[in-house]
Order: sequence, then C-alpha cells, then structure tokens
Amino acid sequence: MKTLLNKLFLVLLSFIAAPLSFLYCSFKKLTWVYFLLWIITTSMDVYLFFNHQASFFNFILFLIATVHILIITRKVEQPQSNIKFYNKWWGVLSIPLCLFLVFFLVRSFIFEPFKVVTKVMNPNLHQGEMLIIKKWGYGSYGTYSIDLINLNSATKKPKRGDIFVFTQTVNNQTFLMRIIGLPNDEINLNKSVLMINNEIMSTHKSYSQDMRMHILDESLDGNTYEVQYNIRRFQDGNYSGVVPENHYFVLGDNRDQSNDSRYWGFLPESNLVGKLIYKW
Repeated sequence: MKTLLNKLFLVLLSFIAAPLSFLYCSFKKLTWVYFLLWIITTSMDVYLFFNHQASFFNFILFLIATVHILIITRKVEQPQSNIKFYNKWWGVLSIPLCLFLVFFLVRSFIFEPFKVVTKVMNPNLHQGEMLIIKKWGYGSYGTYSIDLINLNSATKKPKRGDIFVFTQTVNNQTFLMRIIGLPNDEINLNKSVLMINNEIMSTHKSYSQDMRMHILDESLDGNTYEVQYNIRRFQDGNYSGVVPENHYFVLGDNRDQSNDSRYWGFLPESNLVGKLIYKW
C-alpha cells in the first residue's frame, strides 16, 4: 500500500509540477533540466495565450515527465540513510507553498501585473498591453480580489502626469488613468485645452490620418505624453473644478472615451493601488 501510494503521489506530482517529482526522488540534475524546460514551455504557453492561440507545451512536458519518472524509479529506491526533507511528501510540497507565499506577498505589497482592457489610455497604452505597477507606499495592499490592508493615506505622493491603477468608489472596480490634478489644484478643461491653476498644459500637435482625432501634447511635472480628442465631440468637453484635500483628479488619455473624474468626481487617496513603472 505504501508503494502504491508513493507511486500515485509521484504521478500526481510529476503531472502538476514536473521538476519537483525529480527532486522528490533525488535526481537533482534532472530537476534542473525539467525546471529549465518548464520555464521555456510556460513562456511559450503565456505568449500564445496572450495572442489568442491554443497551446499545450506544458501539458506535453508534464506527460513526458510522468512517463520518465515512472521508468527511472521502477528499480531505484532512496536509501533510508540519505533521505532529505524534500524526499518526504510534506517537504517537497512545502517548496511550492513557500514560493507561492513569496509570490503572493510580492504581488500584494510590491509589484503586480495589470492588463489594459479598454481603449481609455490610447494613444499611449493600448488594449491588451501588459503592465507592471508599483504598489509599495500607496496604501492599498491586496491581490486576487483579497484586500489585506487599506491605509487612509499614501506615504508616496503621485505627481501630475503619473499613470495609476486605482479602485473607483462607486462600483469598486479597478481602473487605469492619469493623475492630472493634485489636492488644491484648480482644473479647467476648455474644449481640448487643459489648464491647471490658470496655466495651459496642452498644445496642438497633429490630426489623425483619417482626420477624426485631434492629437495634443501635454506636459505635467516633467511627464510629456499625447492625448486625443474626437473632433466631432471635443468642443463639448468643458469642465471646471478645484481638487479637495486627499483627493486627485484623473483623466484617460483618450478623452472622449473615458469615464473619469469629469463624470464621477475626485479620486480619494485611499483608492490608489499602484503606479505604472513598466509596460510590454
């Protein structure tokens, strides 16, 4: 019974996490071989997934690993004197558990991936792009819809022009937009001209090839970027207001397709999740 249970555990382990099955049996060189193969196949699967293509590289690798480990362990038994912690079921399972715990804490408190799912940030960020946001210092910590800590204020203050992920107070959904106004800023949006504290921040740049989009340059606190307005709509986009304490005014770069602070109000500081630091 013990041998049968060991075999069943080995098959299950090799099919779920191929490198660990070889470590469990003390085949350390094969552990590293399958670990590298796992990284390669996972990368290929992720790439094909984001390109909307089916991929089975990981599945094939785990099938090969299962057959391989059963063949090489058929006549090999681990000497009792050489048994390590990873040769026991609880020891080998503690490795992915610890790795997941580290991953969960990093994702919750330091960095988190984020996928652009709308056209709100065109022309600078496009639908489908992947981002890395930095969370530490902004007070809202959690991941996978689990809120661990939500502080009332951030220790690091955003600058005008920074792109932030945040939760919207009305429906608690996660959004990605640009910080335009800081506390006590006077915001005026006259057609397509942005003014902060009576200083013009936007200048005309060009029109799109089909002449439907009015492209402008904006420069806020050293952040220079493009914004776009639909020529048929932007003349109706007037706004005026003063940002209250501990709040921010946010806009999407695709100004006529953005449900932002012009419509639902100012963003509380406690709703900040993280700042964009990298995209690919």
